[in-house]
This record gives sequence, C-alpha cells and structure tokens, in this order.
Amino acid sequence: MILAGLISGALNKMCALYNLGSVATIVLTRVDNVPTNISGELISIANETRQTINEYTGIDPGSIDITLKFQPAMINMTISETLGLMQLEGADVASIKLGDFSESKGSASNISNAIDYFDKKADKAINNIGRKSRYNRTW
Repeated sequence: MILAGLISGALNKMCALYNLGSVATIVLTRVDNVPTNISGELISIANETRQTINEYTGIDPGSIDITLKFQPAMINMTISETLGLMQLEGADVASIKLGDFSESKGSASNISNAIDYFDKKADKAINNIGRKSRYNRTW
C-alpha cells in the first residue's frame, strides 16, 4: 500500500514537473523550422502565455512546477504565438533551405490553418481550467 502510494506520487510528480523551459522544448519538437531569432525567445513567449492564463483564470500557473491542468493551455498558446511570429517574419514552412541545399515538402505553407487550430485548442484548454470566482460587495 505504501509502495503504491509512493509510485503514484512519483508518477504525478514526473508528469507535473514542467517549467517554462519544458514548454519551450515541446514547442520546438512540435513546430518545424522555427527561426533562431524566435526559438531564442520561446521562454519569454511561454512566460507571456503564463501571464495570459493568470489574467484570464485568476490563477497563476507559475513558471516552475506547472501542474497538469495548465500544461495543454500553455503549450498550445505558446505554439500559436510562435506560429504567429513565424508568419509575421515570413517564415516559409513549406520548404527547408540550408546553404545550397533546399528541399520542398511539396505543399503550400499551412501556417494560418495551424495558428487557427492551436488557437482553438488553447481556448478549449483554458476554458477547461475555469475561472477563479470573484465577488465584490456593493452597497
């Protein structure tokens, strides 16, 4: 019984030990060809999404030990923001070019569709978190 509790607690901690750096790493693994000037700012972008979640929900997910209920919203919002910055910069995610070598993925860039997709996922995730109730006394 004690062993099961220790294992369960260890699994919960393994799943819940996310920080802003972990969010940035996940974004880099899910989004292809992130320009270096944007990838260097991913922790700042993740922090901005943390602040957005705090303002919307009234609950601060923190920057270390981010619990499971905040992770989908933070990841999807950070991906959406990253894709938006890539679109502003004019990043072409339909082809890869490195020096004289270039390879086309054979389709047009769907970055706008991806932004919409991750925006919807982030909205759903942030709505699932809920909002902290706020009551004010009026006289």
